Amino acid sequence: MKKLIFFIFCLITVYAYTPITPINEIMVNKAKAKLGMKLFFDSRFSADGKVSCRTCHTPMAGWADMRPVSRGVYDKKGDLNSPTVLNAVYNFRQFWNGRAKDLKEQMNGPFHNPVEMGMSNELLIKRVKENKKYVKLFH
Repeated sequence: MKKLIFFIFCLITVYAYTPITPINEIMVNKAKAKLGMKLFFDSRFSADGKVSCRTCHTPMAGWADMRPVSRGVYDKKGDLNSPTVLNAVYNFRQFWNGRAKDLKEQMNGPFHNPVEMGMSNELLIKRVKENKKYVKLFH
């Protein structure tokens, strides 16, 4: 039995020795990151003015949602809970079902979803333009 365990251990050790490929460094634009953080916590970008990204991606819960299903505008229940946003830039696909190829494609989903944030492009733009700080930061 000891020989079998030793053999399995050796086999695992040989096959487990695969070097880890380093993650490519991502250049961060600090001004965009600061703007993104402001937008993340701002509930003005939901139809009822009560939901922000932080509502479902809670910092104290690992930037995810601890509830079985997430809740959106007007306290509507979603179909899933929200995954963590930590290091999401490194995900090869976004959302639980992988329907968005990257964060740029992903970010439109929640804004336009009638359950999550319930916004139209027109209303989003209007709310950005109403805030002089955002107008300045976007330019």
